[in-house]
Amino acid sequence: MKRNTPLFFLFLAPALISFIVVIIVPFAIGVWYSFTDWNIITASPQNFVGLDNFRIVMDDVTFIHSFLITTAFAVLSVITVNIAAFFMATLVTRKLKLTNMYRAGFFLPNLIGGIILGYIWFFVFNRALIGLGEAMNIGFLQQSLLLNRWTALFSLVIVGTWRSAGYIMMIYVAAI
Repeated sequence: MKRNTPLFFLFLAPALISFIVVIIVPFAIGVWYSFTDWNIITASPQNFVGLDNFRIVMDDVTFIHSFLITTAFAVLSVITVNIAAFFMATLVTRKLKLTNMYRAGFFLPNLIGGIILGYIWFFVFNRALIGLGEAMNIGFLQQSLLLNRWTALFSLVIVGTWRSAGYIMMIYVAAI
């Protein structure tokens, strides 16, 4: 089908309209709200305040800390997911007896819903690892890894890597 025919635009219209309504319009409204003093609680009228909101946020130590932690999480997650996925992809592209079972097993965590994933890892961090730490007398495992900000960050990176590496592995397998 030629791209400049009316039929092409007829088929393109639902996706384009959906994209505009669901992505572009809310994004534009959010940008507008960021330059006003609009408050969701009081639903006060919108007065343009310019860059004052951004200045206030940049002066907030809590925001800066949260931004840095989020950036560290994003960088660590991207690196660990890709390294794990690459190694898994090289493993499942070899001539092994159980290659298809490995592929399915590595991809399976991607199919687990967020709530179930939260319960599983809550149990691992707050029960299983603590029990293992007490049984083997490993000091840092005798309390939840989620209590310390650094171990919590790395714990979340591990959870994200465990969940996403199988999906990225499939992309690497397709490339290999």
